[in-house]
Amino acid sequence: MAVPARVKATMRRLGLRGVNKPKRTPGHKTKSHVVMAKSGNRYKLIRFGQQGAKTAGKPRKGESARMKAKRRS
Repeated sequence: MAVPARVKATMRRLGLRGVNKPKRTPGHKTKSHVVMAKSGNRYKLIRFGQQGAKTAGKPRKGESARMKAKRRS
């Protein structure tokens, strides 16, 4: 099934490469990523993620197994 014209236009405007493929949006004031999601025949633009959020990162040297498990969750 072909992608509707209005969905294609929105994806082109935002620079998305395809459906269900997220893209970073560093210029957006609040959200860090955007994706054109498809479920069945429905398409929906979703902005998600907190701008500037830090990730848990890799385990640090000398860190306990308990802390590693906490970081992994």
